[in-house]
Amino acid sequence: AGVLITQSFDQRPDRAAVSTDPVLNWEKSYAVDFGRANYLGDAYIRTIFYTNPLDDVTISADHPKERMSFMTPDASGLEVQLNGVSGQAHNNSSGGGEGTISSLEDVFELVNQGQVCVIDSGRKASFFWNQAAVYAMQGSERSVSGATNSLVAGQTCIGLG
Repeated sequence: AGVLITQSFDQRPDRAAVSTDPVLNWEKSYAVDFGRANYLGDAYIRTIFYTNPLDDVTISADHPKERMSFMTPDASGLEVQLNGVSGQAHNNSSGGGEGTISSLEDVFELVNQGQVCVIDSGRKASFFWNQAAVYAMQGSERSVSGATNSLVAGQTCIGLG
């Protein structure tokens, strides 16, 4: 619509699909709505899905399949697994102490490394993955930061100007 994509999508939620959406499995689907586009080309939107790396979680493109795909550090395509980043301590599907966070010592080690952030209100502490660290994690195919930094407005993606 002629505005930066961050203004269109940052802090905007997805929504549960409804029966009038053009997908067969609408009861188990979610949607991200795009408004009218003034410019043609590729747009890249990144986000983090927080899942248990030991659970079998998949994200797939339902509509329009021919015009979208997903990219993770380990895979790309119409359907990708969301089970951590291969080779990353405490954030991969290998399980055990290597694949998951299994102790307070693991949490404190990740905070010390800058991988996990902490907010302490004085009454409770909240721990969460540092987005910049997650985007920088190198998987078997790429890091999200590396893929993002390789984009050139007007060449590999839509550029306003």
